[in-house]
Amino acid sequence: MNRKKLRALVLSEFPTEYDADHGYITGVVKIEHPGGDVYEIGQFQSEKQIWESCIVEFGKGNPNAAQKTRKSG
Repeated sequence: MNRKKLRALVLSEFPTEYDADHGYITGVVKIEHPGGDVYEIGQFQSEKQIWESCIVEFGKGNPNAAQKTRKSG
């Protein structure tokens, strides 16, 4: 069976959002981008599927957030 890999990118503006999101991700590995951002990659498991998930906190009002989403790919 050929199953498409499921992926999710979760962008958090506030530390409380980030902490809540982080609680659902297992097997977390931190990856630091040369630009200084820290991405955490792990797995989120729903009832029937496992998602490769990446979470990052960009901070409130970050004008470069959209640009930074390209880095995480």
